[in-house]
Amino acid sequence: MTTRLCNYAKFIPMAFALSILVGCAATSTPNYDAILTNMSRPEAERAIDPVRKPQEVMAFYEVKTGQRVADIFASRGYYTAILSQLVGAEGVVYAANQAARPELQERVKQPSMANVRIIDGVAKRLHFPSEKVFVNIQRYGNTSAASVPIAICEAESTGRLRRGDKVLLVAFGGGFTWGAAVLEWFGAHDGVRPLSPLERAGRALEDVVERVRPI
Repeated sequence: MTTRLCNYAKFIPMAFALSILVGCAATSTPNYDAILTNMSRPEAERAIDPVRKPQEVMAFYEVKTGQRVADIFASRGYYTAILSQLVGAEGVVYAANQAARPELQERVKQPSMANVRIIDGVAKRLHFPSEKVFVNIQRYGNTSAASVPIAICEAESTGRLRRGDKVLLVAFGGGFTWGAAVLEWFGAHDGVRPLSPLERAGRALEDVVERVRPI
């Protein structure tokens, strides 16, 4: 199945709707201050707290003890470590990266992060080379339902898409919802004047809808 998919799909724009996904019932709201000011946290991470504002982020998503949460694009585990302490032993943290990060793999070996489950290397597991995977969330953040068309538009405008390419679209959203579709790229609109980025995104979305709409 993996080999067949690899031969069929030449390019994967992946769009993740949220950097932190919260699910399942919680038991109580943890003390954010006590966790964030804990001196066991790496000094380098505590130093960037004023910029990343983890307390505001955790409060916004109402992260609580006992929840199952996901840190999408966990990188070295800045939020993963915080979430691990917030949800506690009864909760679970899913840490995901496009490719495996040895730093994170090593970090979660700590007994205090026993509730972390790493989900990474999706492209690697499907035997896709990194140059055929397109991800842009690091530039735009959460764009919700626009994530896939924005990724398609940017991939095409930068020459990553060619007419006839088989494209696998994958998106994850709040509540651990997900969707995927495979389509053949027929090229951008050939108008008289260059299309604006918004128009290009709209055209790309229209094309996606036409290709995946049930007959």
